[in-house]
Amino acid sequence: MKYALVSNNQIVNIIEWDGDTKTWQPPENLTVHKLEGPISIGWLWNNGNPVDPNPPAPPPEPVQVQITPEQKLAAAGLTVSDLKSLLGLT
Repeated sequence: MKYALVSNNQIVNIIEWDGDTKTWQPPENLTVHKLEGPISIGWLWNNGNPVDPNPPAPPPEPVQVQITPEQKLAAAGLTVSDLKSLLGLT
């Protein structure tokens, strides 16, 4: 089993241990907490849970862009005159 060694609410080491306090005990200044999931040294220990102090940033909000019909035509390499000509409106 993996355990976190915690000092001042920060994970300072991660160890493999069977949990048997007869074979090993943590130093007085550390507490031991059973771990589950991906956790790293340097994470914080808050209310019995590991907390990543640098969580990934949320993805940016999508930006709505208003495109005019003329801009759409230009993106297709056309002009209003080209479109009128294609539609037989000239």
